[in-house]
Amino acid sequence: MYLLHCMLLCAEAIMRDRASWSEAAHTDPDHLTLDEFLAFRHPESSHATILTLVDELLDKFGKKPYQSI
Repeated sequence: MYLLHCMLLCAEAIMRDRASWSEAAHTDPDHLTLDEFLAFRHPESSHATILTLVDELLDKFGKKPYQSI
């Protein structure tokens, strides 16, 4: 039972990594550039991720970019 649980956790982690890899890979789906690799490993430091997060927050709160929150 423990082995099955570990296998399921590993499968979920692999699926998350594949999704993150796909988001980071802009040029070649099989290889990442240095910037893409950094975005894959540290999405919190990625400019594209930060801009996406800001856009999502602005949409969530219904504000225009030039208005104050």
